[in-house]
Amino acid sequence: MPWRLLVIDGADTRRFFPLPDSGTVVVGNSHKHADICLNDLVMARIHCEVAVENDVVTVNALSDDRETRIQGQKIASGVLHPGEVLRVGNTQLRLEADDGQKPKDDEDDDVEVLEEATKEPPQVAWKEMERLSGHRIGHFDVLRVIGRGHTAVTFRAHDAENKREVALKVVGPAFSAAPEELQHFARVIRKVAAISEEHLVTWYSAGRSNKYVWIAQELIEGESLKNMLERGQTASMMLKWRNALKLAIDLAKALAAIQRRRIVHGNLTPANIMIGMDRTTKLNDLMYEEALRGSKWHEERLEKKLLAELPYMAPERLEDGAYWDKAADMYSLGAITYARLTSRPPFEGRTPGELIEAIREGHPTKPRDIVRGCPEKFQAIVLKMLAHNQEDRYSSPDLLVQELEGLQTLA
Repeated sequence: MPWRLLVIDGADTRRFFPLPDSGTVVVGNSHKHADICLNDLVMARIHCEVAVENDVVTVNALSDDRETRIQGQKIASGVLHPGEVLRVGNTQLRLEADDGQKPKDDEDDDVEVLEEATKEPPQVAWKEMERLSGHRIGHFDVLRVIGRGHTAVTFRAHDAENKREVALKVVGPAFSAAPEELQHFARVIRKVAAISEEHLVTWYSAGRSNKYVWIAQELIEGESLKNMLERGQTASMMLKWRNALKLAIDLAKALAAIQRRRIVHGNLTPANIMIGMDRTTKLNDLMYEEALRGSKWHEERLEKKLLAELPYMAPERLEDGAYWDKAADMYSLGAITYARLTSRPPFEGRTPGELIEAIREGHPTKPRDIVRGCPEKFQAIVLKMLAHNQEDRYSSPDLLVQELEGLQTLA
């Protein structure tokens, strides 16, 4: 009996792949090395082998560091029975008889309602990315734009397979210009996709569909700190410092979580800080810049990006060739907390040169001179995070959390 693998979840949903009557095929995400090539950046280039002999389908894992699962169970080798699901990376494939007919959609009503959205998205220029709204990328129905960064546009989208709303980050169409760029991107994404922490925005999956590279993320019902600062804060003085305290605690816990994994974020800015309706703060874009680093697209956008992030950069990052590490994240957290408290970054300048000089001098206006009622202890903590010398900042986010939580009882 002829068999086929039908993709029921993942970037290639609804695609199917006939299996040979007898023989083997390799499954992976490399067009060069895989017989069944999937647009799944989390799986390995050569992920597993599917063998057919006497109508029996066997799966053999080929990747040592990427899981291969049958019916949710990790396997090195196992038999895949009809109706069972093979999971590789973020893709799930169901084994079924190949009757030569196109697979029927499970929910015809949904297909009818989303008929317009299933049309292949247009190939647009970077400045026209909003035109992707109303189309489908992978198994995501793209809705409205909710954010635009320097290298990607984020849409609210409906995950048709998992029946949930997500934030779909679509990288500019110029990425990736070379296979090695995509391979590097995939290696970094795999690392981040395995992390699940309360104060980090979760990355569900990533892939390449219709020539667009995307990341599906947890949707935060709220807004970025960047948008909040741009529209202005109207909170009372008391509420301002308490809001800043809550943000600092949440982000310090996020830094503690990533530093336990020996990861430096390196890109803490108000644009990457999401504040939910319940005021819970989450850190976004973990290692996203690292994923793009070295690509032609990243190099093209780098200057504008760095200028926007300049007010939140640690002074050691402003020196050519200087070494910087997790202490730079601590400084950026201090600058973000300062902005949440005072509605402005700790240093400003009419030109980038003036701003750089102010950061190098390292004498910010004290928060209590701007926000009456800000406790002296909280001011001291913020200024310690902003210390010019790395060794004068907090040595660990855990220590910072302890001191911040000690202020919660203040009237």
